Amino acid sequence: MNYFLGIDGGGTKTLAVITDAEGQECGRGTGGPGNIAFQDDASLALSVRTAVDEACRAAGRFDLRFAAVCAGVAGYSIEMRRTAFEAVLRREVAAERYRVEPDYVVAYWG
Repeated sequence: MNYFLGIDGGGTKTLAVITDAEGQECGRGTGGPGNIAFQDDASLALSVRTAVDEACRAAGRFDLRFAAVCAGVAGYSIEMRRTAFEAVLRREVAAERYRVEPDYVVAYWG
């Protein structure tokens, strides 16, 4: 079964949600701040890792390689930080495909 990961990185918290191929939520978790303009790479990595680990625990799955991950993040307009965050995301989350969007995109679709 394919699993998908959505991440919402904001100024006060990072939210991770895992869904299956049918769009059913399997687990969710939260981590620390996720605004890529104001957080350093180590802080962002910890926030993402904490949120994803918590979501995996809630889903009862610890060995997930996601079919795709999409992260909507505050601070997206800072291109240099966006590139650095995508590298952090690739290190912290095993997935086939990665996408980083502005936080307003995930707010709209959420």
